[in-house]
Amino acid sequence: MKNFNKKSNSRADSLLSKVMPSSVRSQSEVISTILLVLIAIVAITTVSMFIINFVNSQIEKSKCVELFNPPIIEIRNNPSYTCYDDNANVMRVQVHFSETRSLLDGFVITLGGADSQTYKILNNTLVDGVNMGSGGATLVLPADNTEKTYNITSQTPPENLEIYPVLKGGRVCESSNKISPINLCK
Repeated sequence: MKNFNKKSNSRADSLLSKVMPSSVRSQSEVISTILLVLIAIVAITTVSMFIINFVNSQIEKSKCVELFNPPIIEIRNNPSYTCYDDNANVMRVQVHFSETRSLLDGFVITLGGADSQTYKILNNTLVDGVNMGSGGATLVLPADNTEKTYNITSQTPPENLEIYPVLKGGRVCESSNKISPINLCK
């Protein structure tokens, strides 16, 4: 019995070899394999970059969360050092740093109310409207487990104070402490 499949395959092969030589067919198979591998590499790279960026952003968010239990930076509600001096139009604010000062570049403090004022306090800087409680114009951050008092010019007493840690690299975290109401200095 004759095998017709073999005959038809050899006819197809002879027709194909006339239209496309075997070397070209082999090249197209290699090229298609290479293209599939490249598409897979691009897809894996794209997904990997998305996952890496997502994980890094979650890690950065967690760094801020670590600062709040207990807070590494806070406004001390000491009536002698955190109060509004209506004679000098100055808001005095005492800021406490715990033992993790090395994580911070500084802090942002907001005097809240109808007209909020925000100040970014970094170490050894000058900020308009802010002086050290000791009278110096160059602002200095507290050392570990210490406080510094800052005098902030304000025409009216604020309704509240909020402080936001600034991590090394400049990232500002959520508010770690809020004081309300504000007392007048004695």
